[in-house]
Amino acid sequence: ADVLRADALLARPASGVDSGSALAAAVSALASPPESLTGIEPVTASALSRRARELQRSIAWAAGGMAALSLLLGGAVLGSLMAASVAGRVTEIGLRRAIGATPGDIVLLFVTEGLVLCVAALGLALAAALGLLAVAGPRLPLPVEVGWMAVWVPALVALGTGVLATAAPALHAARIAPAEALRAD
Repeated sequence: ADVLRADALLARPASGVDSGSALAAAVSALASPPESLTGIEPVTASALSRRARELQRSIAWAAGGMAALSLLLGGAVLGSLMAASVAGRVTEIGLRRAIGATPGDIVLLFVTEGLVLCVAALGLALAAALGLLAVAGPRLPLPVEVGWMAVWVPALVALGTGVLATAAPALHAARIAPAEALRAD
């Protein structure tokens, strides 16, 4: 079977017919064509625009899902790193508590360490993403612009995730009694 492809259908209004009426008649004819023209579907600017919005929405959901999964996995890794750090530094925690550190000081110590790791990972991720966009952007069919919101919102969410991931190990470290910690060595 022969396949015909048309990227555009051009028409000129008959003499004496204004273009708006001719366009409406053409769209109407294509919307409900006679049997000889079945299989022809008009593509209008609004249909293309609607399809582009659907595509953008799908891409946003996919990218958002991947970002959420990355944050969840990153938070889990950071939480387990901090838990291992607490377990390996029980003596240090006990010594700090014995010389006057409060539980809040211990929490602050571990949350700060977790945030330093988080900021380092965030810096590397942003540099990689912006570098990739700088290299690949000119080759994409549409221009890509990265606004401040696209940088700051994910950064703040990542830092919030870092605080949440380090909170439990930091609170566990703060509850270690100095005598128990020094005895464990």
